[in-house]
Amino acid sequence: MKQKEIAAVLAGAMLLAGCGGTQMGTMPEETPASGASPAAEPRDDAASDSAAETGEAAAPEQHTISLEQWRTQMSGQVADYTIEGPHAATSRLEDLAVLPEDGVTLQVMWWGGNGTLADAAETYGMTLEELQRLNPDVSDADLMDDSKGIYYYVTLLLKDGLYQLPETQTQTVTITVPWVQNRNDNVSSYEIPAALDEQAAAAMAEAYSFLAHMNICCGYGPSEPVGEKENLYRAVEGARFTNYTDFTSYLNAVFSPELAESYANSARYDEKMNIYTGGYMQGENDELWFTGGERGTNILYCGTTFTEPELQSDGSLTFWQLSLQADYDSFEGWTQPVKVAQAEVTPARLIPTENGWRVDKLELPL
Repeated sequence: MKQKEIAAVLAGAMLLAGCGGTQMGTMPEETPASGASPAAEPRDDAASDSAAETGEAAAPEQHTISLEQWRTQMSGQVADYTIEGPHAATSRLEDLAVLPEDGVTLQVMWWGGNGTLADAAETYGMTLEELQRLNPDVSDADLMDDSKGIYYYVTLLLKDGLYQLPETQTQTVTITVPWVQNRNDNVSSYEIPAALDEQAAAAMAEAYSFLAHMNICCGYGPSEPVGEKENLYRAVEGARFTNYTDFTSYLNAVFSPELAESYANSARYDEKMNIYTGGYMQGENDELWFTGGERGTNILYCGTTFTEPELQSDGSLTFWQLSLQADYDSFEGWTQPVKVAQAEVTPARLIPTENGWRVDKLELPL
């Protein structure tokens, strides 16, 4: 077991999604499948009849819509999107990142308290016995040790030997929000699998953007304190969203209904700490209120690649996000070439709705 305190090099990391959720299938293959585009046609009648005979549910209609149709679903001021590509995913890595010829270690940094070994095995499509064989020194007690709080890591190995990264092409989605006062926040770019159509790609890029505001620097600035309430702020003029209605309209256009609801009402009052924590809430006069706080990012992060999106029988698209990490032992800073050594694996999932594609599972790669 390898365990590193958050105060060391990894100043912060993501909570791994999927604990006890929809199983994503087996671990990434050395040669990924070709995948399917969100624009894939629904099954024909013969395929539907065959599915009925075997007891399998036919895939739902895709309801593919254009990027412009999707933008009209959001109220208030709406961002502009520029999409470039496709290009090789590895060409978008940090300039000093060096990929090893023999492959990388496939693993996950399982956040302490986030789940048991059985939860991890279900998320990654492995048997519990296989996961235990690969990680003989890790127990449920290590993963669920309340005495360590929430700021600790336990690395789980997910594959024997080294893994050759897939050659999945990506596209760059740039989000421009010119009315935002903060210069570092009015233009942002994200790498997205090239197989996704424009609307799905834009939704995924916006999901990344929101998760950064949810986890790295909570809320939207500029902002001001809400009266005497501890650790609670309201967005003011110059922020991307200044009212709760526009904010929730945005969330519902990006995420599945369940995720959108959970994010829109994520702020809670902690009576023991006497502060508000957790995220966002509706304030007085439809104001957007949110809690303060921020975390660091992973200094070892080198870039992200993906496996090819695959169309599932329920109509969803699933794939793996591979967040590349520098070798911890040899890392001496970003002033010289940095060897990529690990790929942190997290699941990604998009679901079809009547109003286009929505993100149902995604985590920040850094």
